[in-house]
Amino acid sequence: MRLGILVNAYARTFQLEACLSSVLAASNDFECERLVVHQLGVPESTQISEKFKDFFNVDYVNPIGTNAVQRINHTRVMGLAKLFEHNEIDAVLAIEDDIEIARDSVNYCMKILKKFESDRKLDRKSTRLNSSHVSESRMPSSA
Repeated sequence: MRLGILVNAYARTFQLEACLSSVLAASNDFECERLVVHQLGVPESTQISEKFKDFFNVDYVNPIGTNAVQRINHTRVMGLAKLFEHNEIDAVLAIEDDIEIARDSVNYCMKILKKFESDRKLDRKSTRLNSSHVSESRMPSSA
């Protein structure tokens, strides 16, 4: 199972570098995909995302919407769609550009994914065993 870490970046220039640094440090020991979906509009913020391009996939999007909430939601949907649909990620830890995370956050997500994967394997095995049993047909009691 694959974990994606999505950072939605808007215009919080002063917090973005600390956010990306924390994600990089927290996820360095894990196999996961890191994506920044960066809403264009603040050149200083864009420069910070550019500094992390060796460690993150960075997608730039033009803001779409008539108000801040619509623009934020559009950026979130773009990031989730890329990770789930295009990159076939199983789970996403999504954060905003003003949040810092610790290694425990990524470690916890990975443990949950491993637990989910082992439970899913058991379910498949159980289904396979159950489907191999042939039930005896019975005559209806009215016959």
